[in-house]
Amino acid sequence: MRFENDGVSAKKRNGLIEMPLQHSLNNIQYKLFAFVVHISQQTSEGHYIAYVNHNGTWNECNDERIRTNVDITGIKDKGYYYCYSAVVNN
Repeated sequence: MRFENDGVSAKKRNGLIEMPLQHSLNNIQYKLFAFVVHISQQTSEGHYIAYVNHNGTWNECNDERIRTNVDITGIKDKGYYYCYSAVVNN
């Protein structure tokens, strides 16, 4: 969990949370296709940046600006929200 709440106050955990690009659950393979990063030390404020994989290329969506072909190596494990999709084998 990226955020902690003890019932009195909330705080952000800034450490890395290892999230795989692919994982298996109940014999179904899943692949990471998007994640969101929260930029701020405070839980009550901040900025969110989305990273989306489109046709094998990671893109950074930051408000109206989109950067293509982004290296997510140092960013992926700092995410707040992760989106996986099932891999369909034909």
